Amino acid sequence: MTRWMIRLAGAASLLLWFSLSAAHADIAIQSLTVTSPLTELQAPTVNVTFTSTTTVPATEDVTATGTATFAVQSIPLDCTSTNTTTQPNGDVVRTFTCEGTFPENTLLLMPPGNYMVAVRLQTSAGETFGPVSVPLRVIIPDIPTLSDIVDQLVTLGFIAPQMENPLQAKLDAADAAAARGQTKTACNILRAFMNQVAAQTGKKIDRRAAVKLRADAATLCNMLGGQIGGGNGHGNGHGNGHGNGHGNDNENDNGDDSGNGHGNGHGNGHGNGHGNGHGHGHGGD
Repeated sequence: MTRWMIRLAGAASLLLWFSLSAAHADIAIQSLTVTSPLTELQAPTVNVTFTSTTTVPATEDVTATGTATFAVQSIPLDCTSTNTTTQPNGDVVRTFTCEGTFPENTLLLMPPGNYMVAVRLQTSAGETFGPVSVPLRVIIPDIPTLSDIVDQLVTLGFIAPQMENPLQAKLDAADAAAARGQTKTACNILRAFMNQVAAQTGKKIDRRAAVKLRADAATLCNMLGGQIGGGNGHGNGHGNGHGNGHGNDNENDNGDDSGNGHGNGHGNGHGNGHGNGHGHGHGGD
């Protein structure tokens, strides 16, 4: 009796092996994009189109799901079947489109720079795909946008309410100077804004918000033509930006900020040592 049970179990295992071997599955990405918002106040949207090739008959329903992850935050992707085709060899190709949008303030604390979004896909037929990375660029287009970001950070509690007017006054003055073509003056005012943020970091301004505000201001100054170096920290050192945006803080301060550079050039950032060198740069303590 035991011998027959072993033989039956072996036959069942062999049948299962043949079933799994015959039911192949494959996912192929047709298009995968992440919209880079025009400002950090907007949310990025993920769009995916992919095909699923299986031996599951076209008469059976196959569904798809997906996730997108950015800065430790994951969102579900809503997937819809748009087409089903049976190939001459019996394979069934199903096309799915998926979309998902991150929450409104996802980019609010992200300094300007290049990032990656990770996407994973799966179907009810047992297929899985990913993670695959898609580039996302975070930009700060102008001074009024930075002013809007300050307002939002105050609303969300990252900046103490009493700091709003002093910070906005500097941004208003910098924007007015830029509008008059006085770019050097505008950049000097943005440096004063950065110094004020540094002085209140960990006090009336959340550290994450401080990194964001200083990086935004440095990027805007670079856009105006006044280079700010990439030193990090909260001391009164001098950050020197050289070419590809590597900076050194001449003080022994323990800053935790990081600079993101965009372009090439030379510049000297005086004060609290954080800034963006032009190029794919980074700050160094």
